[in-house]
Amino acid sequence: MIKRLGILLLLVASVGCKGPGGRPPRGGGKNDASGADFVKRLDKDGDGKVSKGEFDGPAKIFAELDRNGDGFLAADEAPSGPPPGGRR
Repeated sequence: MIKRLGILLLLVASVGCKGPGGRPPRGGGKNDASGADFVKRLDKDGDGKVSKGEFDGPAKIFAELDRNGDGFLAADEAPSGPPPGGRR
């Protein structure tokens, strides 16, 4: 009886460790991308920033992200976290 109760408690605790939909909660996971990860992924010429030509999203979004208006996205301007819409 005690053994079954212990197993039941372990199962309940393991389910409680996950976020909505059975996924691990956000924060610190391998799918949490930083601005530097964003730049590294899109920076085709290796200059440490993303140009309009390297950016794979809409021009409107590029303009919104380019806060200093220099025509490039640096790590401090780049979005962090997974892309919107569930793409990873």
